[in-house]
Amino acid sequence: MYDYPAVASKRSGVELATAEDEEAIRKYLGGLLRLYFKKRKARISLNEVRTVPDPAVDAVLKAFGNIPSRDLKAFSEHHRKSMAAENKIGDLLEAYLAEVLEPRKWIWCCGNLLTGVDFFRPARQSSERLLLQIKNRSNSENSSSKRIRELVRLLGCPVKITEWHRCRAGDGGTCWDTLVDNSDLSLADEERFDAFIREYPLRARYDQNRM
Repeated sequence: MYDYPAVASKRSGVELATAEDEEAIRKYLGGLLRLYFKKRKARISLNEVRTVPDPAVDAVLKAFGNIPSRDLKAFSEHHRKSMAAENKIGDLLEAYLAEVLEPRKWIWCCGNLLTGVDFFRPARQSSERLLLQIKNRSNSENSSSKRIRELVRLLGCPVKITEWHRCRAGDGGTCWDTLVDNSDLSLADEERFDAFIREYPLRARYDQNRM
């Protein structure tokens, strides 16, 4: 990142200076790395959805779903909890893949360390550099592809870009066999991801009690 500062995220709050301004770049990258380690240490939790419910939703449920008025509050509460859970799946997926991929020399680019990149693997003896961009579902919004290609152009060296999503939105099928180096499902699968999710709160509480 020091040689190619434009590939780094600009979320550190430090204005990226010109490439000739060595001290400013060091300061910028220092802030970026602090965000990186903060993200790695952060515990994923299920936060309450803070937006105010739209009362029209209740009207739609009553008119089109024949939901009794007495059940509307429960429907609303379950819906909001489901939304909160859905918002956390991407974070849990990244954390799970980090456990799987980091022992295989991948670098987790958490905290938006590299713009539009979730994992990076440096070149090895017989392989090129690899950039991995992950999504939870095939239809989830992702505006990072163009930024990744710009990153590759700036690097000016052979880099392979791989995009992967966990499941297909159309039929709900999972795509673990298309994850890099996982065609035989020896690294990761849906069952192990489910187990990771179930165990995560227990591990987080255990780590907190040890502090």
